[in-house]
Amino acid sequence: SAGVDGDGTIYVPTSEGVARVVFSEDGHWSPQPMVAWSTAQDSPLLVPEAEMETEGDAWIWHSLTGAVLSWRPGRQMELRGFSNTIETVFEFENDLYVSERANGSLTRLKSGVGELIKSDGSLSAITAAEALSPGQMLVGTFGRGLQIFDGKTTRAFGFDEILTGEQRINDLCRTEGGFLAAAIFPIPRPGTPA
Repeated sequence: SAGVDGDGTIYVPTSEGVARVVFSEDGHWSPQPMVAWSTAQDSPLLVPEAEMETEGDAWIWHSLTGAVLSWRPGRQMELRGFSNTIETVFEFENDLYVSERANGSLTRLKSGVGELIKSDGSLSAITAAEALSPGQMLVGTFGRGLQIFDGKTTRAFGFDEILTGEQRINDLCRTEGGFLAAAIFPIPRPGTPA
């Protein structure tokens, strides 16, 4: 995944840090190192195979496990926290949240410290998030369909079996006309073909 700044410059993760994409006249591109992951703390910090997510004005960089960092051009690399198995990272009301893939827990990150918000089972990881209204975030889950998150709790979003049943919501996005779209993947029940 990559970040595209306002001037069109592309930034990508590398094993050492973030690099700017430089295009050559022969049609190839190469990464030009910009900032190392380790600048976020005194000791070396590796974030191999990092993913980038845009949350508000912030760019969040993380791997599937380990450090959660914030950086974009013109800013300092900042260590936001750590997580064991990252499903997704999202921002809600100026706070950063990390959903754990392994146990479904949700943690709010503040100043590098995590505050456990919810931990209620293995089929409840938040997989995607989209602002719904002030004080409410629409979240997709693994195994519980769509939910509404208010910063502390989640509750069912609708009554449609497709949106509340046992499936994984892979992604959420806004579309024209103020509608929301959800990418849904059904979770096979034990004993049924995938």
